[in-house]
Amino acid sequence: MSTYTHANDLPLPYNLSNAPDWFSRRIRFAGRIILNLAPIRYAMVAEEGGPVENLEYGQISYLNRAWHQCRATLLPEFRHPMGEKLCLFNAADGSGMGQTRLEARARAVSEALERWAYQESSSGPDSLLYGYQYADSTKGMAAFPSLFPGQARRAAVAEAHEYYAIDAWWAGTLRHWIINRDDATIVFIDQPEYAGYIALAIRNLDLNQYVASYGIGSGTTPQEAELKAQLEACRSESILQARERIPENARRRPVLETEQNLLRFASPEGHTIVLDRLASQPWLPPIKPKVVFDGPVKGPWNKYTHVWRHALQPFPVRSQKMKFVA
Repeated sequence: MSTYTHANDLPLPYNLSNAPDWFSRRIRFAGRIILNLAPIRYAMVAEEGGPVENLEYGQISYLNRAWHQCRATLLPEFRHPMGEKLCLFNAADGSGMGQTRLEARARAVSEALERWAYQESSSGPDSLLYGYQYADSTKGMAAFPSLFPGQARRAAVAEAHEYYAIDAWWAGTLRHWIINRDDATIVFIDQPEYAGYIALAIRNLDLNQYVASYGIGSGTTPQEAELKAQLEACRSESILQARERIPENARRRPVLETEQNLLRFASPEGHTIVLDRLASQPWLPPIKPKVVFDGPVKGPWNKYTHVWRHALQPFPVRSQKMKFVA
């Protein structure tokens, strides 16, 4: 893995004197003690008989801080076939970042096991039960190796609302509040149905063809949501930097919509569309998300982790010609 350095700080304290009422009075979750059993439950996940074929480690510097990275690749029989079509994103089934190598490994393995659960459950006899006929993706799925499934559910709920809020905001139904950093714009989105914070980070790039990268994140505090969004935007920035170093006549054209959107909105023309949305107030009323499934996803992965699926019916993007990058 390559290492890139970004000369900016971690999220700063928030001045609430000019914050909108919905941001200031946002309900915060009570503090919880999280029992992470990854060192125990994931101990044999990459050994003989385990579902992970390979673990790859590295380090990278984002936001003036060193991070450990890990990528987890499942055995061939557990992988999703779309991985072979990826052009920009790494084909690993799970990737994780953390302050320690163990944390990064736990995140990568959790994501890989989540993908395994999606691959089997979406094509299995219970696919209708899990709501895949309405929302056929891993959005709103999470794996966590705790004693009980509560933490996996909280993560699944948060992720489901992240993506729904971005689509709803992009379609003109949700309010936002902007904080300008030295090298980024942070957009907090008011999703009334979610008790935490949802942030969109837009990092300013100094590249020849790409002017912005994007990331989303959620959290119980604005700092947590912004940090997650900033790190995701940093990862997208690294992808764009790598692509720009490739001669244009040697670049593969992405076939997946998510990768196409990443390039489209990173361009000056795409970024202008985003700036237009930031300058606009909502022009439609909020639409309450519809839950199509909320429960555990059961299977052989339960030997290692809890997998929870909180599936929301996708937001119908009517007022834009294209989906946003997320």
